[in-house]
Amino acid sequence: MNIPDYPHDRTPGFNAASLERKAEWRTDAAARAALLDEAVVVPVCRYRMPIAGDSLQTLPAHSFDARLDDAIWLGLWNQRSVYTLEVSDAEASGWPDLHFSDLRGAAMRLQADDAAVMAYARAMIYWAKRHRYCGRCGQATRPTHAGHVLRCDACDLEHYPRSDPSMLVQVSDADERCLLGRQPGWPPGMWSVLAGFVEPGESIEDCVIREVWEEARVRVTGMRYFASQPWPFPASVLVGYHAVAEADTPQVEQDELEAADWFSREQIAEGLRNKTLFTPPPFTLSFRLIESWYDHGAPAPLASLLQRR
Repeated sequence: MNIPDYPHDRTPGFNAASLERKAEWRTDAAARAALLDEAVVVPVCRYRMPIAGDSLQTLPAHSFDARLDDAIWLGLWNQRSVYTLEVSDAEASGWPDLHFSDLRGAAMRLQADDAAVMAYARAMIYWAKRHRYCGRCGQATRPTHAGHVLRCDACDLEHYPRSDPSMLVQVSDADERCLLGRQPGWPPGMWSVLAGFVEPGESIEDCVIREVWEEARVRVTGMRYFASQPWPFPASVLVGYHAVAEADTPQVEQDELEAADWFSREQIAEGLRNKTLFTPPPFTLSFRLIESWYDHGAPAPLASLLQRR
């Protein structure tokens, strides 16, 4: 089998962090305590984190001695133990040298490894904030397993982190055109691949077929897996596919999309050169799907067109 290495040049952003999650240490307080002297914390304020240039900034764990039991242990990163902790506006303002930024807006300039750790921290904070009370009995939960389990002692239920699966699909027809769509509210000229959440009792492949039909009335006839991407906005994992479909005329009266259409490689190239068409940012799985299809039959890579803009 021809199985590519991982990570590779087209691995989407937020993937392949060098962080070791060390799941077995989540119940080993002694192992974590042995590394506290050099441990660091990623503070999260309103889902923003401190960034300087292209790097994530951290604070010494001993600065949070009184609250470290409430922090979530992420693992070992750059040979140091790393935690994440939600902080208030007042706390954040007490560190004037730290500039807190939103991950989505900063992802383009961040080092890949830093972005991946930030995505992990953001997702864990989001989950913990929304499970402070038990969904079965309504009583308060308490963190165990270094923050990776929230336990309800009242009804003996444990809550675990979760990600909601969603699919992204680059659809081609027999004429080697690519199906792209626009959502209401997007900037003028912005187009992307189609997407949708997986419903209960549904495979991701069946979701691809259903969503393309629901959004554009195009019939998918085959598909293959491409890549996945954690997407902590707020709590998803995106699963990307290339698919082939009948050359049906896209219809968007279902209100899922504002517009959908078929694009040739020449149309995409011309639109990018003329700045009448825009793609999602390069760190996204959406872009990687378009790029992979485009580069397969184009005289020059898609990235070269972006560099000229």
